[in-house]
Amino acid sequence: IERGGVNVADYVELSVLGDDVKQYVETLKLNEQELGLFLLGMLVSFVAKEQAKKGDGKKVILEKINYYGMPLTKVLSFANEIFEKLIQYKVLNSYTELIHSLAKSYLDKNLKDWKLTPQENVYWIKSGYAYQTKKFILSSNSKED
Repeated sequence: IERGGVNVADYVELSVLGDDVKQYVETLKLNEQELGLFLLGMLVSFVAKEQAKKGDGKKVILEKINYYGMPLTKVLSFANEIFEKLIQYKVLNSYTELIHSLAKSYLDKNLKDWKLTPQENVYWIKSGYAYQTKKFILSSNSKED
């Protein structure tokens, strides 16, 4: 299926991340480029959560995002940095490695004909970040009850 000249992702492989993630992105009808960025954003949330726990509560990783837009070259550099931060903050595990693997496969597959604007790149990274951060907040709230 094509939407805007880009294949809509095959959501079947997302089931390894859990039905909630799969269902959410299915409702958004993300194409592969958007999905790769969304998954990167989820990883940003894992790093940000650990950064906030340490020290002064700041999520330094968010300062690496240029909210006015990031061209693909910057996104690729950022993707490498996220992986390094997953290791540094000890949140690289089988789940985050799966997310990373899927994100990379969607990004790699589409590098040659990237269609998203720098602003859209940031939008979808932030969308994944927001989704995963909400999950963290809701799960910590339910533990407090």
